[in-house]
Amino acid sequence: MKRTRTASAFTLIELVLVLALIAMLLAAVAPRFNGFGRGQRLNNTVESFLAASRFARAQAIATAMPHRLETDLAEGTYWVSRFEAQTFQPVDGAWGRPTPLPNDVDIDVERIDDTGLTVIDYAANGSATPATVTFTAQWGQSVQISSTGLADPLRRVSNDRGQ
Repeated sequence: MKRTRTASAFTLIELVLVLALIAMLLAAVAPRFNGFGRGQRLNNTVESFLAASRFARAQAIATAMPHRLETDLAEGTYWVSRFEAQTFQPVDGAWGRPTPLPNDVDIDVERIDDTGLTVIDYAANGSATPATVTFTAQWGQSVQISSTGLADPLRRVSNDRGQ
């Protein structure tokens, strides 16, 4: 008896149908990921600011010198400085250089003491100026971080998805 061997392969029509089905699924799912990148950019900005805040607090405690997380609202930058020689000077390293916000993200700092300053002060004992910092993206999403008391570190309190 002779056995015939049949080749098992996909026909061109089957391949085209599978590719068309994949294309339709991707077209249906793609709009859901439209704002993913920009939302991540806003979250990364907030996390970087929180890291600068933790660094300023840790340095104030470690060096027993007041430190400050400063912001320039007009330029959209922030940095850490320390009090020495009767004035605040930028710290050495990356946190001492102005860190820019993304072009489509604005920052607002509101201290609870209503001094109008856009800085958060950290004392040598680790206490900090209570403040609320709001990051607002041009597409409507905003994130708010806040500390309500002297011993309370900044932490995320709201995350508005916007429009």
